Amino acid sequence: MGDSVAFPVLRTGDAETALAVACALVCCSSSPDRSVFVDAELTCVIEVMKARDMFPESFYTSGDVFLRAEELPQGPEELARLLPVTFSAETDERGELPCGTVLLLGGARCGQLAWMGVRWPAVPELGLGPEWARTGV
Repeated sequence: MGDSVAFPVLRTGDAETALAVACALVCCSSSPDRSVFVDAELTCVIEVMKARDMFPESFYTSGDVFLRAEELPQGPEELARLLPVTFSAETDERGELPCGTVLLLGGARCGQLAWMGVRWPAVPELGLGPEWARTGV
């Protein structure tokens, strides 16, 4: 996470710690209309099924195939043929994440949470003015 002056704010290999710090920092922003984007490369059928359940409005890509959540095959064998699958989702306008998102991302080959519409307040003692920035973990 960070801005153009203080990047990165935190380095950790612990997804829960990273998310806790990120959420605490995003709460400092003055952005009531922020949203969170979740992207991950999933390599397991169970992860794809969890992602579909947690994010019903999500999109999936596998090679040249692009599917909405409701278009994913229901059976595990059919899903297995699509692996690895990259999924992308956007949360509601308040930036709330479904319970279990960190566990899902922890099992992914790679993934990110990106907050958009975040306005950081000025910190004059550090020479920082207000700033709009993408913030991610």
